[in-house]
Amino acid sequence: MRKYVTIFVALLTAFAVSTSIVGCGDDDDSPTNPGTGNNENLPLAMGNKWVMDLKDYTNDNLDSTYIDSMVIDTSFVRTGQTWYGQKGDDVYYRTGSEGAFQLIDMGGSFLEIKIMKPSAHVGEDWIEMVSNDTMKVEVLGVNESVTTPAGTFTGCHHYLMSFRGVTYTQEYWMKVGVGFVKMVNGNEFGGTRRRSEGLLKSYHIQ
Repeated sequence: MRKYVTIFVALLTAFAVSTSIVGCGDDDDSPTNPGTGNNENLPLAMGNKWVMDLKDYTNDNLDSTYIDSMVIDTSFVRTGQTWYGQKGDDVYYRTGSEGAFQLIDMGGSFLEIKIMKPSAHVGEDWIEMVSNDTMKVEVLGVNESVTTPAGTFTGCHHYLMSFRGVTYTQEYWMKVGVGFVKMVNGNEFGGTRRRSEGLLKSYHIQ
């Protein structure tokens, strides 16, 4: 999902110099047949595919609509953990009983972030270090219903990611066994509000 990872990585790179779902992909808009998901926090296997409907807004006015996708077609092992992603991207994912994690290649160094905690409760949060700054992940919901073009998903986890001293936020909903089903990125600068929204259009889980 190129739009989301471009904003997220650019922001984190800026944090690293001074200092998020979903990997980047092609613009293939052909839907795949929805799978039923599985019990993994974030299902990662070669060939898994997610297609998102995306909309960009400026001051609540719609600027553009488009479709983006992610297909898992590569993996590598780092410190004993297997990470999955799409060739050409700078973002990778892994999952386990402790949750789902995102790994960002910052050009020679790696940043690992916990993006989902299966046992999380509403109001819980955790802090991730980004260079010498901090990023906070808050749990806003653990049993929410989200309706998308791919269907209605119940029992979704709802998270908010924010950065100290930066107006950019990333809000996302994840369904165990499916992955990201909704995303909302927001930023305000010089009185201009920008927002990007994404809804799951289709997915295929091996």
